[in-house]
Amino acid sequence: MRSLHRTVSFKNFSFSVWDNVYAPAEDSALFAENLNVEKGAAVLDVGTGCGILAILAAEKAASVVAIDVNPYAIRCAKQNSKLNNTQNKMYFVQGDLFSPLKVGIDFDMILFNAPIFL
Repeated sequence: MRSLHRTVSFKNFSFSVWDNVYAPAEDSALFAENLNVEKGAAVLDVGTGCGILAILAAEKAASVVAIDVNPYAIRCAKQNSKLNNTQNKMYFVQGDLFSPLKVGIDFDMILFNAPIFL
């Protein structure tokens, strides 16, 4: 059973962050503040976590694929996409890095905010 760790807000978006999902930190906020997605772009977010960058990208993108190795992160990001009304543009894939993708799929932008463990 999942439990809510905390809620994170960015602009007019809100994100639930589960206990077993890597939480956005200062680097995520910096990345989000500087995210410049072209309208209609196809975006890949590797290591999506709670989905913060993928969901922000979906504001302008035509489609966003969010990948994470953590199955809880995928469920959390999917819930957050519904909460932020971006689920119609998003696809969620559990897997390690690029391995679940088919060869020949093209993206206009690839996001990867790798977690840093100290």
